[in-house]
Amino acid sequence: SASLQGPSVAFGSTLTAQGSIAISADEIDFAGTVASTGGGNLLLQPISPGLGINLGSAAGATSNLDLTAGELGLISAGFGGVTIGQAGGSHLVTIGAAGFDNPLLVRTGTGGGAVVVNGAFTNANGKTMTLQSSGSITDPGGAGLLSTTGLLDLRAGAGVGTIAKPLHANAGLLAVD
Repeated sequence: SASLQGPSVAFGSTLTAQGSIAISADEIDFAGTVASTGGGNLLLQPISPGLGINLGSAAGATSNLDLTAGELGLISAGFGGVTIGQAGGSHLVTIGAAGFDNPLLVRTGTGGGAVVVNGAFTNANGKTMTLQSSGSITDPGGAGLLSTTGLLDLRAGAGVGTIAKPLHANAGLLAVD
């Protein structure tokens, strides 16, 4: 297992751990494959509990923790689960076009926040995708799509989508709480 923390964490090559990997930083950059040889979990979270999180954004697009589609694509299959966001945070999570091949939990934290889906966000090979928000999960532009052949689990304290702008999803199984 490996645990890394700092204001900014950057990897210039492959990151492999036997077991779990936890990275806590307000900026995380990957330039090589991220893998676990023991099927451990991967935790990616900002240090600042209120910092926004952009998934599938352009590199350096904001002052938020941004993980580009290319960086997310470097996360190898084989993790027991990938978690993005602090449990006690209050993150605004903005999701653009990106893909995963691991069980995935994206969370805003218990302190507030919301999830905004702006692009096609997919999880391959029947893996579970969970979006957990103490606020809402929305698709304000109407261009977002959540897709998995496994379970899509949407947990939102303030609702999922709106009548005018519903959230679009393709899933093998769907749970909304």
